[in-house]
Amino acid sequence: MIAVYDLVLKPVNQDMDKMDFRFDIAFLRGMAIIAVVLYHLHLPYFKNGYLGVDIFFVISGYLMCNILSKEGKIGRSEILEFYIRRARRLIPALLLMLTIVFLLVVLLLPSKIYDHSRFSIVSILQVSNMYYYLVDDYFQPSSRLNFLLHTWTLSLEWQFYALLPWIYFLLYRFFPSALHRRSVSFMALLTLASFLIYIIFSEIDASLAFYSLPSRAWEFLAGGTAMAVADRARPIRSGPGRRSISILLTLVLLFLLLCPIEWSNLPYGRPLATFLTVTATSIILTLNLHFSFFRFGPVIWTSSISYSLYLWHWPLFVLGRFLGSGTTWWIIPLLLLMAIFIAQISYAQLESRRDSINWKPVLGVIILLSSLSVLGTTDSIRKSIFPDQKDNITRSIQEYPRRMAPIQYGFGQGHLRSKEDFFPEQVLSGLKFSDSLPNFLLLGDCYAAMFSTSLREIARSEGVNLLQATCDHTFPAPHSTSPFSGPANKMSFLFRQLIPLNATRIDMVIIGANYSGYTKRQILEYLSSTEEFFKDHGIPVKYIGQTEGYSIEFPIIQDLHERFGMAHERFLENKRKIVNEFLRNSQISDRYIDVYLKASSRERLPRNSLMYMYDSEHLSLVGTDNLSGILRRNIFAERP
Repeated sequence: MIAVYDLVLKPVNQDMDKMDFRFDIAFLRGMAIIAVVLYHLHLPYFKNGYLGVDIFFVISGYLMCNILSKEGKIGRSEILEFYIRRARRLIPALLLMLTIVFLLVVLLLPSKIYDHSRFSIVSILQVSNMYYYLVDDYFQPSSRLNFLLHTWTLSLEWQFYALLPWIYFLLYRFFPSALHRRSVSFMALLTLASFLIYIIFSEIDASLAFYSLPSRAWEFLAGGTAMAVADRARPIRSGPGRRSISILLTLVLLFLLLCPIEWSNLPYGRPLATFLTVTATSIILTLNLHFSFFRFGPVIWTSSISYSLYLWHWPLFVLGRFLGSGTTWWIIPLLLLMAIFIAQISYAQLESRRDSINWKPVLGVIILLSSLSVLGTTDSIRKSIFPDQKDNITRSIQEYPRRMAPIQYGFGQGHLRSKEDFFPEQVLSGLKFSDSLPNFLLLGDCYAAMFSTSLREIARSEGVNLLQATCDHTFPAPHSTSPFSGPANKMSFLFRQLIPLNATRIDMVIIGANYSGYTKRQILEYLSSTEEFFKDHGIPVKYIGQTEGYSIEFPIIQDLHERFGMAHERFLENKRKIVNEFLRNSQISDRYIDVYLKASSRERLPRNSLMYMYDSEHLSLVGTDNLSGILRRNIFAERP
């Protein structure tokens, strides 16, 4: 027992024995990590738990500015020392996680080596936030299946750490005699500038606002401003109402985290919730009060392991998805306990002993892991690991999204991707109406676009001119919304101008969408407005039904099936089945084409060809071609 105590618990108690231990910071950190972990578990009362990340950012800014403000003169040697201390604190635990997760992928999920190697490289380089922004679209591996998705926050922190010392360097350089007095106004000015960038980016590109340092720096800088205010205006911590203010703001944070309403579903809800979270956290840190409930043991203990727990919980939760946690309830609780146990050991043996770590083997591991990650992105590694009979699995998951999906969906032609700008002339030039053949218009999101190539082949053989007008993340309805401006503008143009002006030339509209991506109320509203619109314009409509989806990529399921005997049905997402049944009995039932689980009927487990689904939710050409008979009978054989 003594050995276990020394291994796991003693470092926590040692930290708490320090005279300057900040229980308010520990409480906020513990509350934040609990919120984030439970949010990732999709628990019903933690739908806003992602705000815990914003609390972390404020705390980081406060602590780092506190360290630098105590340096006095800030020169190149002090900046170098700051970087070294940050590296000692953060790199060993991160490197341990990256190495073990890489080995797990190699042993259990070798089909994921290509994708995971890319993510490992950007995590090592601390640029994963911008990488995920640049590749954030339908045709990349699902974020919920990325073992290293959570490293985007660490990359943001490192980028902030890289810039922060130079901010203090400039302060000292230009205001050497009034460093502390000037730091408040300077920090506040930088915070305001970054906040304005965040607001602007939120309107233009929500994904960029989420991932980029310029739009996120205000959260760190708010912590720095709080530190500067606390350092300059100590009377603020001795006013009569400070206890009430601190308690009230703590309750505000709990409300923001636990509110059953999802802030992101409200207009401007997420920016407002983020602003309130950052503001409340900053003021609590400024007041620096130590209430008895700030000393709540479990929260303080969780705080001590928060960094390592953050590192480990997400990869283990993702592993649970690959083990079929959706149908086996005990997997995720077991993995959560494992994450807590590993995090405690990581903290006790790496974080708390960072000053005694030998950096030569650490650098060696970094070089080795980086080399393996680069090698994992090459075709040679795939061919050396997988036998020929499994090459179709790796080709489906690695090559198809890059090489064949753009052709299948019609990138740069009839399909507009999420981050592309919309230009009406492109749509007009791409839609070639025929005067001699019937004109069928394929309308919808990427679930419609994935049928475009197969439908075009059928249309050609049936003497029909198929037109395509599809775009990402947008339901095909007159008043639908989209998180992306380009697709939203295109869909609005189609319903307000193109279709009304060409209604007499359109003989049929074929609609396809990911219906399961919307609430029941949204589906009913969209379908009602769509039905009314096309009825008013005298255009018949057919609906391609909801396709199935899996909790992980289908090629990986096939690999797990062949290696471990796991059933495909274990990974089916039930929501899509429910949505399909609902639509089969809805107002469009007579024109609804049921394709659920029918794309795999001809060749579900192909040996020598590509998989019928190349990721967890999108059909390949094999899958859409397997539905050619159903589509031909229900669309082209019954044409007006």
